[in-house]
Amino acid sequence: MIKSKFALSRHPLTPPAASLSQQEQATLAKAYRTARNGWLYLHIEGAPEERGFQHGYLMAAEIREILEMTRFVTKFSTGEEFDYFADEAMKMYPNLLDDEIIAEIKGIAEGSTKAGVPLSFAQALAWNANIEMMWSWWPMVKGKPPGGRLHRHHHCSAFIATGKGITQDGGIVLAHNTWDTFLNSNAFRLMLDIAPACGHRILMQSAPGLIHSGTDFFVTAGGLVGCETTIAGFSGYDATKLPEFYRVRRAMQYAMISASGSRL
Repeated sequence: MIKSKFALSRHPLTPPAASLSQQEQATLAKAYRTARNGWLYLHIEGAPEERGFQHGYLMAAEIREILEMTRFVTKFSTGEEFDYFADEAMKMYPNLLDDEIIAEIKGIAEGSTKAGVPLSFAQALAWNANIEMMWSWWPMVKGKPPGGRLHRHHHCSAFIATGKGITQDGGIVLAHNTWDTFLNSNAFRLMLDIAPACGHRILMQSAPGLIHSGTDFFVTAGGLVGCETTIAGFSGYDATKLPEFYRVRRAMQYAMISASGSRL
């Protein structure tokens, strides 16, 4: 088996409790992380800044290695430093996001920094927008809009089945696979459990530092299950519109299924 030097750490950073304020200690007391069979599980809850701080603090060791991996992949793929994308993310996205999501991302940066892994809001924002910046926005900047030979065919795939006689118990069966680089895939072994102060609880496959899934494989207390799959043939990226990572997170947290089965 080939072991990547970017494989995520199994050992979280443990700054002394004395470095935390009473408020920070109370915030962290609501959250916890565990590890099992190669997967990480993180539970966060509360107001946006609280759950962001919990996330960043408890995932700091993994965020440190994700930053290292992202810097390497970005430079290798584009010739630009990751900070270039962080600067561009700050130009594009803050005015498009609501206060709740901005507070949660800022909380992730603050929690990670408090745990000994410096992370700026701009870097956390660029990591959340990494997929669309690298695969859609950057090709536009270089004059090569996505939609060429490599984008004509589907990549990620999924299926869903439900109903009497279709599945064993008539319930839902949802399966999904992700096409991504081996380096990026190292990061997506987190089961993120978010219990927000407002909206529905979310359980999703994700990566440390993200407020969304990245694989869009989720189930919510609002009655939604979903996953991401490729829809080929699209071209272009409009940086004036709401980014995908924001739209999918808002849908997870606030959309629900009515008694008739329609989405509200």
